Parts: sequence; structure tokens; C-alpha cells
Amino acid sequence: MQDTVTGTYKDLVAGELPQFKAMPVKIGASQTITVGTVLASGGISAEGETFTKCNSGSGTASEQVPVCVALEAVTTEAEGSAIIMACFQGELNVTLNAGGSDTQYTHQDALRARGIFIRKNV
Repeated sequence: MQDTVTGTYKDLVAGELPQFKAMPVKIGASQTITVGTVLASGGISAEGETFTKCNSGSGTASEQVPVCVALEAVTTEAEGSAIIMACFQGELNVTLNAGGSDTQYTHQDALRARGIFIRKNV
């Protein structure tokens, strides 16, 4: 079995599909998001909630709390935004990444509390 992530977000599912919950999220301006990026709330405006990279070392308090994991990659412009799919519950087979000096393990416990589990298929 491959140890790299390829294909669509459905290929990332490592658990039973009924446990898996994904929804579209809006990524804010000037963001580079990869598959497996831990996302946090970037704030709520009249246009709805936007999401940004979770960064435990800086940003607002809401940007330090993991909410979901990106299932698609996107780069947004300074004045733009994008809609991608993100996992809010389930088991994923992906390497996590986040902003700043955060590592794969920085947010793993907080994600578990939200019902997101990271596994490596054997």
C-alpha cells in the first residue's frame, strides 16, 4: 500500500464511512492549504464563517483551536476565498500539518476530542 496521499478526498478515509462527516468550508484570503491541513475558525462575518490554518503560537484565540482537517488543497489570492471539503468527524489516513511551528502531533489530542482520528493503514 502506498504511504503517500493521492487521488480524491475519499481515498483518505481509513475508517467506516458512516462515521465520516465532511462539509464544505470557506477558506479566507491569502491562504495556502494542503491536504491534511488542520483548520481553525478565521472569524465570522456577514458572508459567513471562514477557516484558516490552525496555529497554536499566534493569531486570535479562535485560530489556535482546531476544528476540522482539509481534504482538498487550495491557494487563495489576497482578495479572494475558496470553498473546499473538510473533515469534521471520522478516521483519516493523512499526515497533519498546521501553521507556524506546529507539528503533526500539536493538535492530535484536540482533534480526537472533536471525533477526528488520524491512523496509518498497514
